[in-house]
Amino acid sequence: MNNPNHPRLEFDKLIQSYMENLNVTLRSFTAAKGFEFLHAFVPSDDPTASILDVLDLAREAGIRQITLVVSPQTLARLQLQKLGTPPGSGRQRAVGDQTELEFSLV
Repeated sequence: MNNPNHPRLEFDKLIQSYMENLNVTLRSFTAAKGFEFLHAFVPSDDPTASILDVLDLAREAGIRQITLVVSPQTLARLQLQKLGTPPGSGRQRAVGDQTELEFSLV
């Protein structure tokens, strides 16, 4: 179960789900079920910009900490220096073939 005070999002699945919902759902479209703070999220072609948007939306919702899990392909495209302070101090750790990016939004 996901902690609303410290959500954990699989970023690549979020983007994939968004695109599938965009093409299938006509009403009550949501970026990610169970993550209401993403109600205004629209992904960019640039994963760094998309993560910055997720961080901004989380901060506006009063979330203090968030973890984003990214694939090796997405990690290779990220500009990690842009994800530092501001907008959030973070740490990175490998979990299997994926990478967890944890951000403190305080």
